[in-house]
Amino acid sequence: MTQTNPDDALAPAPSVAKLVAGITDATQSDDIARINSLNVLVELCRGPLSPDDVQQLKQLKSTLLSGHFQAVDSDDASELHAAKWQLLTGLLHVDGVEFPASEQDLQTVLGTMVADRFMSSNVLAAMSQWLVQLISCNGPESPVCSGLLDVKLSVEEQGETYLELMKQMYVTLGGNSQTRQQLAATLEKRVTTKDQAKQIVKTGVLRSLLQIALENSDDGVLLQNFIVVGTRVAVLVCFAAASELSSGTMEGGGLSVDEKRRIACELVVALMLSGVSLVFADGVRMLQLVIDNAPCRALLPTVPDLRGALEKAHTLVRLKDSKLADDEYLKELCEAQYSLLSPEIDEYERRHRSVVGLPSDDEALRDDNQDAMVSDVEGNGAASQVEVLYDDGDREDEWVPISRVRLRMNTALLTAFDDLAVDCSMNMGKAFSALGDHDQAVQCFSHALTIRGGKLIAALYSRGVANMARRDLTAAQQDLWDANQQCRAQQKSSTSGGTSKTNTRDAEQMRSLHKQIVAAYKKLQQMHANKKRLDKKVIKQMVKYLSIIPALQDE
Repeated sequence: MTQTNPDDALAPAPSVAKLVAGITDATQSDDIARINSLNVLVELCRGPLSPDDVQQLKQLKSTLLSGHFQAVDSDDASELHAAKWQLLTGLLHVDGVEFPASEQDLQTVLGTMVADRFMSSNVLAAMSQWLVQLISCNGPESPVCSGLLDVKLSVEEQGETYLELMKQMYVTLGGNSQTRQQLAATLEKRVTTKDQAKQIVKTGVLRSLLQIALENSDDGVLLQNFIVVGTRVAVLVCFAAASELSSGTMEGGGLSVDEKRRIACELVVALMLSGVSLVFADGVRMLQLVIDNAPCRALLPTVPDLRGALEKAHTLVRLKDSKLADDEYLKELCEAQYSLLSPEIDEYERRHRSVVGLPSDDEALRDDNQDAMVSDVEGNGAASQVEVLYDDGDREDEWVPISRVRLRMNTALLTAFDDLAVDCSMNMGKAFSALGDHDQAVQCFSHALTIRGGKLIAALYSRGVANMARRDLTAAQQDLWDANQQCRAQQKSSTSGGTSKTNTRDAEQMRSLHKQIVAAYKKLQQMHANKKRLDKKVIKQMVKYLSIIPALQDE
């Protein structure tokens, strides 16, 4: 604890030179005195300073950043270094005290920060304020801002970077929402190149932003932090579609928490569609974080490009020469996500009668979407090309990357496939019946009924006849009974449907089918009667046989 004497308030303020001398004195063993001197200098930096004072402060700045400024008593180390960084933050606003501009200067500062970062959360918070103020005091074109994110220590010193420090600050300083917001804004403004965007992904900064936002999913500020940084990264490493978020989305004005959750989901999917393998792999890991979060999980099937991202991941991890094929964890993750989310997307599309990602019928297709027919994929490479066999636009592309292809079917086409599947099943069932393979025929008719939800009169009739051939009279009776009931209901509805040619033709077909059902049911009744007579005859023969056995005659 910093101790002060009440009488000190009446004493004249010590000079800057005296304070600096006390702080830098190598023989000084009183950490409390140095802490007090640092705090006094913080206050003095807010007022006018003489040229001599500025020179003294410049020398002090060099001493504080040299890494040799250490506490004598380890119990006072946290408070001493927190006061040190608070003073360094104040010096940023003193005219005449130069900022670290060269790469060597920035490396020196980084080394000091790396040494101090595990002192305490107070020291880390003071360091974060210095870093935020350093960047805000310099223009975007200054050497500090343009080169800060690229600076790292030597390999011998484990290659630490400012990005990794900012990640630790963001994760650790959970109680300081303003500092987190400032760090996110700093990243969003200073990430200007593709390499810097890749470094944000590689160091895990972006994933940490998402993880913290999902752990506090009702906090719109944390979600917005991920959105602003994630959008900036997506603009640099993804296809053009990733940059279509409006400025209003970037600023987060007026957006609800649910809307921000949806944007976060869309960003994760956009990162999975990136052509940079590093970004794609981290996008898969971020998708798992979203899956594990219940509010975001419910929004995932509504994201237009999710199916394409899952298909891409599912394909890439199975390619032999893919960079990702050797990562067993990532491979298992992609397979699990594909098998988990694909049925949910299908269910969402069926429930909403449309395929996610396609424009509605009354909307014109955008220039970057067009219908086309493509060939099978040639080769197994990650950059595989597909041949465009036909397209309805004016483009002359003959070969396009597989990443540009999205497999989509509209509702009418899905219905046509169902109709085709029913027709195929019915034809196969009739063929098996003609060949005498009634077991296979029953399976085919059952498949057609499954597609139609049990509402297909022809399939019920045909399966009933096949069951009669299999001598499964109970199942045959149930099928023919259901077919008769549905047929009668259909005839009633067609009677009230008018007298058009179509209705008349349908009514005639239904009457013909009903006659066949009635005839089959009569035959079934005859088979039941024959079975009863046969059973009686068998019983009589059994009794007659038993009566001639000597051992049983006495009984």
